[in-house]
Amino acid sequence: MKKLLYMIAVASVLFGFTSCNKDKKIDVEYAVNIEINPYNVINNFTPVLEDDFDMMPGDVLRLRLFIYDKNGSLVDRFESQVADYTKQAHYSGKLPDGEYTCIAMSDVYTPSSGFAYWETNLEDNISTIQINETGYIGSCDKLLGLKMQNVVVKGGSVNTSINLESLTALCVVRFAYIHKYDNLGTELRWSMDEMPDRVLVDGTGFKCICPYSGYWYTLKKIITTDYSADFVKGYAALLPGNNLTSYPLIKIDSDFYTLADPMDYSFNPGQQYAVNIDVQAGTMTIDQTSKCIDNSSYQNIKSNKVLDIVSGNAKLIESSLE
Repeated sequence: MKKLLYMIAVASVLFGFTSCNKDKKIDVEYAVNIEINPYNVINNFTPVLEDDFDMMPGDVLRLRLFIYDKNGSLVDRFESQVADYTKQAHYSGKLPDGEYTCIAMSDVYTPSSGFAYWETNLEDNISTIQINETGYIGSCDKLLGLKMQNVVVKGGSVNTSINLESLTALCVVRFAYIHKYDNLGTELRWSMDEMPDRVLVDGTGFKCICPYSGYWYTLKKIITTDYSADFVKGYAALLPGNNLTSYPLIKIDSDFYTLADPMDYSFNPGQQYAVNIDVQAGTMTIDQTSKCIDNSSYQNIKSNKVLDIVSGNAKLIESSLE
């Protein structure tokens, strides 16, 4: 009798153990390989000079990847540094079956100092992740590459690629006749009184927002005494936005004046624009274009005439603008 009870007890334990094993779900993970390609971030733009888009010595292109599950939680992240836009980065990881959202990005980074034009915050959930400007004036090295793409893992390995695109627009800013007036001042700027400087995830895309109202942004500035030529060009990368108001500014002593009337203009992601600020004519024009204006059309003209501030050709806007 005791032997029979012992056998029944052992059988019950074994049955219970087997049942628990059947109920327990084991997540099988599969290899996921993703190539991140930044080439199109800069390939759609046209440089004025052939080497304008070359990386600066000491800079690298930083490629980052954030992978979120269907609940929006971060499940993996990846970062790699490559020499330039012709190089790719390769993520290799393992994920269980499921639907995932990948956010890949590129930006120029200086490893020796940790300098960057863009930073990410609150990355743990796709609903909170932010990509913010760090507040520095940049050139074509301020381009931000970004792409959101879905990946499905279902019973096997996944091999895919993400081709980044520029979320930023790129402007070629041209200052013409900067020595036209000998006593004009020493600084010229292209500025906005409000512009997007933060990127959020909005459904299946990205949303660029202006978190601050009335905060002045300088996109490009030159010190006229640094140049002997009358024609100077530079690049400015900015997030897209509708009806952004920009100003061509002159700094005289410690005050800033508008050289021409402000202009409202809409900038689209991945598009190139020509911003022409003409000191001689006192005008600013903005056009969507991939071609630069012929530099030969700007002649080396000088004059002793001072821009007539009193007559209203220029208007004082912000004496404390820095």
